[in-house]
Amino acid sequence: MMIPVADPFRLELSPGKKVQDLTSREDCQRAIFSLDMEMESIAAQIAKAEANPAAVVLGWRTKAQSAIRWKKRTRTAVMDFAKRFEPIPVPTGTKRRLIINVIKDELGPEEFERLIDIAKARYPHAFRETSGV
Repeated sequence: MMIPVADPFRLELSPGKKVQDLTSREDCQRAIFSLDMEMESIAAQIAKAEANPAAVVLGWRTKAQSAIRWKKRTRTAVMDFAKRFEPIPVPTGTKRRLIINVIKDELGPEEFERLIDIAKARYPHAFRETSGV
């Protein structure tokens, strides 16, 4: 007898939205980010519960750990599904510029500007000649 294998692309990202419903590599990146945030949230809840074990409902930790495992499976499915799409175009420039772009995207514009201000304060001589980064 053959054991049926579940299609990982049918795993749900959110109610009504499955991995197979993603339409671009950008959608996949957003889904991965969301899954990562959800896993971090669950891990934080587990850590908080471990600090006060008397307040934890029996069986809750097992369910939370199971949720993390399913989110990891879903994340892997999204990463595999993303391979179906064309790669995201890489902006022209050096590796340094690409790294700066990623840092800027990850931090957000306000935090990035705050760090630029810190750099200007630490190294004012480096910023006298140019007006931008």
